[in-house]
Amino acid sequence: MDFPAIAAQSQAALTTSMQGAAVGDAVLVASAADVAGVFFTAAVTAPNVVTVYAKNFTAAPINPPSTAFRITVIKG
Repeated sequence: MDFPAIAAQSQAALTTSMQGAAVGDAVLVASAADVAGVFFTAAVTAPNVVTVYAKNFTAAPINPPSTAFRITVIKG
């Protein structure tokens, strides 16, 4: 996934398809890259769609590198 530059104290979101994912399922997400100042979370936002959020908690903009993510959906 390739997130755009994220403004200070802001977040960006990208979606990916995950067959069988349902709203209410739990999601675990792990980035292959360690990005200082950015925290990644994810949620099922529509049937078969997972949204990954990149949250910048710093006082400066951050442009995360394009990287792979491991996304695990736990059926509820």
